[in-house]
Amino acid sequence: MNMNIETTSQLPDELYEQILHLPYLDQVIRESLRLHSPASSTMRISTTTDIIPTSEPWIGRDGEERKGIEVRKGDIIFVPISAVNRNKRIWGEDAGEFRYMLFGRSMWALENE
Repeated sequence: MNMNIETTSQLPDELYEQILHLPYLDQVIRESLRLHSPASSTMRISTTTDIIPTSEPWIGRDGEERKGIEVRKGDIIFVPISAVNRNKRIWGEDAGEFRYMLFGRSMWALENE
């Protein structure tokens, strides 16, 4: 497949479709955003009372084992994006290194299989 992108006479939609078929570009952008997120954190407000599941059980202050974190309607939830994006338990020991191959298959490819 020829990946030559000519912008002189193409409509923006056609150019966008071509860009979607550039997996290396997709990988590099995703890895760049993982390491240099435009937002270092965010907050959300719970709209319902619920339990957020955790990846591993943990022991609460009461000594009981838990498998999630209970949130009540109106609770503020802080999401540390930069910390999650560099977490060694998630990304491996070299979590701070630029490794575009982590995203070896673009989301476009996964969504269109």
